[in-house]
Amino acid sequence: MGQTSFSGPLYVAGVEIVDSDGEIVADIDLGTSDTLQITSTAAGATGAVIEGFQDSASPAADDSVAIFRGRGDDSAGNEQVYAQMAINIEATTSGSEEGSVLFSAASSGTGALQEVAVLYHDNSNAILGVGDGAAAGIIESEGSFDLTLRTGNATTGTISITDGADGDITIAPNGTGNVAVGGGAAAGVLESNGSFDLQLQTGNATTGTVTLTDGADGDLTVALNGAGTVAVTGSGGLTVAAQSLTPNNDNGAASTVNPGVTSVDVGAVTNDANDWITLPALASVPNGHEITILCNAGGNFEMRTPTTSNEEINSEDCDGTKEYLCTDTEVIKVVKINNTIGWMAHAYSAIGAVVAAVVPDA
Repeated sequence: MGQTSFSGPLYVAGVEIVDSDGEIVADIDLGTSDTLQITSTAAGATGAVIEGFQDSASPAADDSVAIFRGRGDDSAGNEQVYAQMAINIEATTSGSEEGSVLFSAASSGTGALQEVAVLYHDNSNAILGVGDGAAAGIIESEGSFDLTLRTGNATTGTISITDGADGDITIAPNGTGNVAVGGGAAAGVLESNGSFDLQLQTGNATTGTVTLTDGADGDLTVALNGAGTVAVTGSGGLTVAAQSLTPNNDNGAASTVNPGVTSVDVGAVTNDANDWITLPALASVPNGHEITILCNAGGNFEMRTPTTSNEEINSEDCDGTKEYLCTDTEVIKVVKINNTIGWMAHAYSAIGAVVAAVVPDA
């Protein structure tokens, strides 16, 4: 193959490349649109190929065997490299060669080229590395649109986010944003990988709160496997906030004890002493479930079981036929015996004296 040597710029309108038979196999043309086009007329599945070859006697890791660079003028007329793509050597061992594609762009701070991303393969996975190695790498959407990470398979596949040695994975919503788990069609699950603990903790060693909030009328369930236990450690212990109720005559949500609640603070009645609060359905709580009711209404009120339930308090049907009298300033303990017998209720005065048993009446 013949060679042509020259120094300095070479100005041509176009170049035709022919094979040994004189057939044109490639055409390089710079038309009036300032677009360099390389056209291959060879038969086959592969079109035009641009190849950079570094014929070095001592190739080494981090060598760039080819670079494609974009250069232009800045506002002062100075030439500036705005971005480039480099094909680099990662390892030169024969039979185990490794390469990478490094993308760089001019930094807004200095105009100097900074590494943006690198593509390579570690013999197991295709890897996209983001950042310049001197600061955080950021993947973000362009403009005010969502950023979506998903597998290429619509039915299977896993997205794994793995930290470095002793590193952290941080999800920081902006403002009132939330972290949502699940696809919206089934339960969202957070689980540890393998037989290890799953921990929820604040990032501050001395302050901060971990909050679990259910949806409207939803449940927060702690389901232990086998003989596991629920352990609350630390000097603060376990604090369960009381449910605040307002007695009324409508069996509404504001006057009904939610299942699972163990402490109820009763505020001022809506109408008069004939207003009531309603206990949860017996089937919604376990046997032995105890509710402490603080009578702070400023006057007496009544306590019932759900309408038409035929459920009893102190062996009397209290679904509206009869009611349990709640006396202001007293503390009432209500315990579920079982679904047949119903609730047992007894009261204490503000100084801890046991009050005479109350038999519900009309």
